[in-house]
Amino acid sequence: MVYIIGMNHQNSKNSFNPILRKHLNADALFSSLHNDFSKISDFRQGNIEISMADALMSGFAMFSLNDPSLLAFDERRGVDQNLKDIYLIPTFAL
Repeated sequence: MVYIIGMNHQNSKNSFNPILRKHLNADALFSSLHNDFSKISDFRQGNIEISMADALMSGFAMFSLNDPSLLAFDERRGVDQNLKDIYLIPTFAL
C-alpha cells in the first residue's frame, strides 16, 4: 500500500505531523473504478467471454498508458503480467 504524506500545520508552524492518506493512490483509484464498472449492466447477448467491467478497464488501461498505437498496446498486454495485476483485469479485451 502506498501512502501520501502531507503537512499538517494546525498545531504549530515548526512541527511536522504527517497525514497518511491510504485511499489517494493509483491502486485505490483502479479498484474503485473497477468496482464502479462492475455495476454497469451488460447489454450483450450470447456467449460472453469478457465481462463488461474487464472490457471497460481494458479501455481505461489502453488510454491511460498512452501507447503510440493499438498494436503497441496489444503487444504489451501479451507479455506484461503487471497490466493484469495493476488494472485488475483477468482477461483483457481488444
